[in-house]
Order: sequence, then C-alpha cells, then structure tokens
Amino acid sequence: MATVTVEEVTASKPDERKKRIKGHIEPDTPNWVYVPFDVSDNVTELHISYDYNKSQKNLLDIGIFDSSGYELGNADGFRGWSGGERTEFMLSRSEATPGYYPGEIKAGTWNVILGPYRVGAGDRLYD
Repeated sequence: MATVTVEEVTASKPDERKKRIKGHIEPDTPNWVYVPFDVSDNVTELHISYDYNKSQKNLLDIGIFDSSGYELGNADGFRGWSGGERTEFMLSRSEATPGYYPGEIKAGTWNVILGPYRVGAGDRLYD
C-alpha cells in the first residue's frame, strides 16, 4: 500500500511553481506506485527531485510519464527512467537529464513512477 499527499510550497521566484508530494510505501506494495501531479499551461521545464528513507537498505527507483498516459504498453507517455541512480532530473523541450527524453511539456496530469525495489520492515517515506 502507498499513500500520497500533495501540498503547494512557496516558490523562490515569482514565475516558479512548486509542489511537494509526500507519502509512504509499505513492504507489501506492488511493483509500481504512480504519483500523479498536474502541469499547467505555459510550463517550459520540470525539475523533479526526491528523497526517501535509506535506512534498512531501502531502494526506490524513479521515472516519469507525461500527460499522454502511463497504462501498461503505452509508450507514448514514457519520458524516462533512472532507476535508483539519480535523486533528481529535469525535462524541457530541448534538454533532459540522461535517461530522460526532451520534448514538449504538455499541460495535464503527469505521473512520477516509483519502483519500490526493496522495502525494509518499516514504511518508506518519500518526499
């Protein structure tokens, strides 16, 4: 099982919008946890960073799907995956962190995908 909360946070620049998504993943969680978030019109870059409880040798992989969808077999929405190698990545029309695809940042619901590769006895908090 996984739980998710989304909160708006104060941005450091007037034209910047930030959201903090927090949750926890329990040991019996399925292979993938999709964390939806909304992207507004006129967004030109996305910067995603995450952290999690690394005690008990937890391992959490990460990737992202755009508003085209994330259903199994829907490659159209897939924008990248870095497994557990990175704690942050960015996407824009012309650039992206290695492992991710640049392209239009379409308005709509995007999904960060978390892969709880290994979960210790306690819940794993991510932020």
